[in-house]
Amino acid sequence: MLDQRLGIDRDKINEIEALIEELQALMASLPSDNADNSKLKQQLADLQKQLDQEYQKGAEHMREKDKSEN
Repeated sequence: MLDQRLGIDRDKINEIEALIEELQALMASLPSDNADNSKLKQQLADLQKQLDQEYQKGAEHMREKDKSEN
């Protein structure tokens, strides 16, 4: 309920966070010189960007809500 008022999609955020954790665990299990690490790092950066965008949507929603109330 609070998430809806804040304008964020909690399910999507939880999904992205779970994927980030999985990637981090996978990266930790691989040798640091593994060729796949650069691909995994890029995927991790992309997921972090998606997470940031979801939180940004919530911040924008709150700004719009504040404008409409004033």
